[in-house]
Amino acid sequence: LYRLTGGAACGLCSCEDALDRYPKDRLTPDNFFHTEEECQLYTNDFYTMFPSAGTIYGETADIIAKTTLTSEVLGNRTVPATAGSWKWEKLRDINFFLQYSSNCADEHVRLEYEGVARFFRAWFYFEKVKHYGDVPWVDRPIDAGDPLLFEKGRDPREMVMQKVIEDLDFAVTNLPVERSVYRVTRWAALALKSRVCLFEGTFRKYHGLKDWESYLTACATGTTPYLNRFSSLKALDTEIVLARAYNTAIGLKHDVNGYLTSITMGRPGLLKNIANMYLMKDGTPFTSQPGWETMQLPEESKNRDGRFAQTVRTPGYKRIDDTALSAPNLAATMTGYQLVKYPQSAKYDSYNASTNDLPLLRAAEVMLNYAEAKAELGTLTQEDIDLAIKPLRDRAGVANLSLTKANASPDPYLASPETGYANVTGDNKGVILEIRRERTIELLMENLRYWDIMRWKEGKRFEKPFTGLYFPGTGSYDLNNDGVDDVCIWSGSKPATSAPAVYELNKEIFLSGGDSGYIIIHTDYARSWNEERDYLYPVPTDDRVLTQGAITQNPGWNDGLNFYPEKKNDYENQAIHTARLLRLLPGAVRGGLLRAGGRQLRLRFRGHDLRRTRQSLRRTGLRPPAQLGAAGDLQHPPLRGMDPELRDRPRELQQHGQGHLADGPRRDRVAGTGQEHHVASDRPVAGTGRPHGDAALLLQDDQLPRRRLRHRHPLQDGA
Repeated sequence: LYRLTGGAACGLCSCEDALDRYPKDRLTPDNFFHTEEECQLYTNDFYTMFPSAGTIYGETADIIAKTTLTSEVLGNRTVPATAGSWKWEKLRDINFFLQYSSNCADEHVRLEYEGVARFFRAWFYFEKVKHYGDVPWVDRPIDAGDPLLFEKGRDPREMVMQKVIEDLDFAVTNLPVERSVYRVTRWAALALKSRVCLFEGTFRKYHGLKDWESYLTACATGTTPYLNRFSSLKALDTEIVLARAYNTAIGLKHDVNGYLTSITMGRPGLLKNIANMYLMKDGTPFTSQPGWETMQLPEESKNRDGRFAQTVRTPGYKRIDDTALSAPNLAATMTGYQLVKYPQSAKYDSYNASTNDLPLLRAAEVMLNYAEAKAELGTLTQEDIDLAIKPLRDRAGVANLSLTKANASPDPYLASPETGYANVTGDNKGVILEIRRERTIELLMENLRYWDIMRWKEGKRFEKPFTGLYFPGTGSYDLNNDGVDDVCIWSGSKPATSAPAVYELNKEIFLSGGDSGYIIIHTDYARSWNEERDYLYPVPTDDRVLTQGAITQNPGWNDGLNFYPEKKNDYENQAIHTARLLRLLPGAVRGGLLRAGGRQLRLRFRGHDLRRTRQSLRRTGLRPPAQLGAAGDLQHPPLRGMDPELRDRPRELQQHGQGHLADGPRRDRVAGTGQEHHVASDRPVAGTGRPHGDAALLLQDDQLPRRRLRHRHPLQDGA
């Protein structure tokens, strides 16, 4: 055995060069990206950045309600430690490709796939800006030891959005012109640029930021070639610009059928406020009809915009591949307006069995973007409306929009702060409101509504009552005029009824007027919207700690972190920094000691996994640079001047069971090691009158808190 191991050791020494090579079965910059196939294989992974099916059809915001409201709608978001919307892994993959794409000698292929990568980098950063506003712009891969990883702060949204548009312009120039529903093309890049520019332009306008006109102008002018090609909307394959594909054969399925028909998957339903926005066929508002407030579903469905019956179950609705009439099932919809936009035939109703493709970018959206941008700029003409709005209304059987009439008499329902949009003003108020109506109806359940509310600065809509179908009181009701009762609402004694849905009033179903009115839901939730805070998400605290405050928090979000400026020989800053460091170290580091106040700051670790420990420490950017010796000691020069609040913090930690105080005797056992630690000096800490030993804190890895404690001093957060 000795000879074998010794020979192996000699062999290892003689083959050092061979061991330094990249494994042949691993992707390396030198052996990849040479062919179109390799470029395509790598960039295929970028398509996973697109939203999931459930995100697309499961949107709620102020248009659809289900049994559980989102934290955004409730207004009860808190600052998280991590968040899926703050992840950056895909950005590194994209930048890695762009760094090494020059390996491909075929310039046409290289530019095409660089266009793919830059399309997805634009998509990535657009999502980041929507969530957080200012974000760090990074256009190269960052290695684990790169100081930029820990020092990079947030760049202004203006700079980031300009970079996004640069990426999209490159993609428009270099992506294929041939249409493909499942791969990004020039047309997908144009459609995304239209979305990006409209979002940023209107967000800036309604949030009081500068330069909104340039973005809306880019949206309007950049959409022209798109409209020239797709304005007819005669074919489905020209309507869908980019879709997310699903296929049973390869196991790609989703659950839209179950979501919209099951009684146990949230019971989603269209809200009454949105149902009221669908026009009559002659182009007049439904809310201008006499008695509209007390119409029941069969009556309110008459002579409506054709998209109403394509959105919810109305009289005459039949499921695909079925000849029987299907009424709304109140057991499957909280509001009574049961959604029908996506479901296939009933054979797909079982769990996760749906296979229909879902839209990511549509021609209709680009047309609406164009019309809205020009309306906000004040340059919209009737010819523009005929080009962008009329085709959408024609196929829905609705009269065209008149620019003159809309601005002369804005719809009071849409202009009301209670039922519409309070922030729209100016000469084009009427037509802007009508375009918002069109957008709400046409793009429902396509994952756009929440972000529309954000850019329009209309978050207060989330506070309004959530209501559904109107019922004049107790009794049995036929919801689709087929002669069969579909629901029974009772009070007092339960009647005999053949209705499949039976509810006791004020116990199982609630009406807005008590004995009559609209189905009203979620009255037990206190919904609130903070105008100064909630239009941006809170930045997760882990990266705030990791960068020592270089990543700042968004306005109004109090995460309890308070970062002190770095000062040479400032003990307090170094102690706080090192305490936070403890939670970043590898799990293999078991024993630790933070000695706050001696002639040196020392962390003692067990001897194994020192290389990872050393790398972790180096990445934190401690100043002055730490040296980690073979024994696992991290040493700093003498530091002075500890704040009394920091000095007393170990006692508080001790009370919470997260550490123990080395008090009194000058020698203590380091927890879990059996070794003694000697507190070298009894000299008082400058300005405190307390000996150094009173601030010595002993911590073990298994005593560190698993979750950040909010509203605590930064030292406790770090510990």
